[in-house]
Amino acid sequence: MKKLARVLCAAMAASMVLTGCGNSACEDFVDAFVELGEKGAACGDDYSSGITDANRDESVEQCEAEETFENCSSDDQAAIRDFAECVSDMPTCTTANEENFQVAFSGCIFTLASDVSDECFSTSGESIRRKVARMTTSHY
Repeated sequence: MKKLARVLCAAMAASMVLTGCGNSACEDFVDAFVELGEKGAACGDDYSSGITDANRDESVEQCEAEETFENCSSDDQAAIRDFAECVSDMPTCTTANEENFQVAFSGCIFTLASDVSDECFSTSGESIRRKVARMTTSHY
């Protein structure tokens, strides 16, 4: 019996590693903006679009209640996860690297905008479109 339990636990752990932690597209999207806000704060800009760690859960719940990404394909959702990873890989902004930070930020935003399908943009309410537009116009 113990051997079966160990095998099951190992299989579950392997499954979790292979499939990721199971975050929803909403969680990934919101977490990316929380992290952007934290990383960009030292340069004086609000990269978070108003999403902070304090209102993170509420923002995720709102995104999921509005079914923001319901009609987005698995490729679209992968692009949203890639955006979150891109943000995670960005340096924290300092006065010494502000230009590099903005270049990295631009790369993440433009990749998201080009990788998410028009169908996902049009069916996900204004969430992605509004945030991408706000982010690209407010920091240039």
